[in-house]
Amino acid sequence: MTPPAVVIGIGNRFRRDDGSALKVLETLIDRVPESARLVESDGEPARIIDSWDGTDLAVIVETVRRGDAPGTIATIDWDTQDPPAGPPHNDHGSHSLGILEAIALGRALERMPRHLRLVGIEPLDLGWGEGLSDPVAGSIHAAARLVLDSLRSLVKG
Repeated sequence: MTPPAVVIGIGNRFRRDDGSALKVLETLIDRVPESARLVESDGEPARIIDSWDGTDLAVIVETVRRGDAPGTIATIDWDTQDPPAGPPHNDHGSHSLGILEAIALGRALERMPRHLRLVGIEPLDLGWGEGLSDPVAGSIHAAARLVLDSLRSLVKG
């Protein structure tokens, strides 16, 4: 049986701040409800769709460049019934095209979650190497709280 919620962390731990979503997932281990599942992803659209297929809620955590201060967190909610118009405010992450493709393909295949939320973290450094920059590392717990709040709203709703 598919759980009603999935948290998909998209990133690459060897590209500095691009690993922020994976760090959020690590923070969430043993904190998410039993009805939710945590999934690491490289952002490939078919794997994203397979991860959220049959769920009520998919929360995607990833690096998103908006031009804000590094470590800033933005949330974007998509109506999964409407065609994706692209992320608001010209947002783009290192994987946003994969997410937009997954939304378009998921809609065409009728394999969308009922609700879709993106939790994006503004990076400072996407160069090669391990470890997060200080501002991004400082935002990990706040991003994890946003994910937990999203999961709790599903349980209440």
